[in-house]
Amino acid sequence: MLALLTGLPYPLIINQGLTQAPAAHAAALSPAFIVFFSFLFSRIAFRDRVSGQRVIGIAVIMAGLALFVFHAGIGSGDTLRGDLLFAGSGIMFAVYAVLVRLWSVDAVTATIAVVFFSCLPLPLLHILAPSGLGAASLAEIATQLVIQGFLAGAAAVVLYTFVVRQLGPQPASLFMPFIPVTTALVGMVALGEIPAPLQFAAIAVITFGMIFPILMRA
Repeated sequence: MLALLTGLPYPLIINQGLTQAPAAHAAALSPAFIVFFSFLFSRIAFRDRVSGQRVIGIAVIMAGLALFVFHAGIGSGDTLRGDLLFAGSGIMFAVYAVLVRLWSVDAVTATIAVVFFSCLPLPLLHILAPSGLGAASLAEIATQLVIQGFLAGAAAVVLYTFVVRQLGPQPASLFMPFIPVTTALVGMVALGEIPAPLQFAAIAVITFGMIFPILMRA
């Protein structure tokens, strides 16, 4: 079950969405749905009490993430289908976090399960779905192994599962908005892409939403 939620199907859904909608939508919609549904599912499954400060923080984060989507523009047709895939991926990750806490799964154990069961269908998938792997250079393959296989794959699952076990699905999900913020900042350095004023405003709003509950407890 954990492998179905965050294993092989997860990047397939994200990548399919990227063929139909802008990357900015993926960077905003998926974390937004993780935050909201982690909050909702935790309330249902564990009856977790949520402070007023955290509710305000979540609302502010959602507003900031909405600015990212608004800047990229909401479309129809293929774009809408891509957005729905991003939303679905966020819900999948939220369910994963709740199940990890519900079943008390160790972070390393969960990652081993996700990676192992995700590898099983790969030979069949390689045969049935043209991947263009033969046309890729060794450097490109190695780069993707490190980035998607280790960093965005195993390492991300281990770290997020550990945080969920330590803090719970709700507080852990509040770190997800770092995705669009980090994407924008890395794009400035690596690609020379300067965010628009509205995106800078979104970064400020999201950052405030993440630190607001902490400031109120100080």
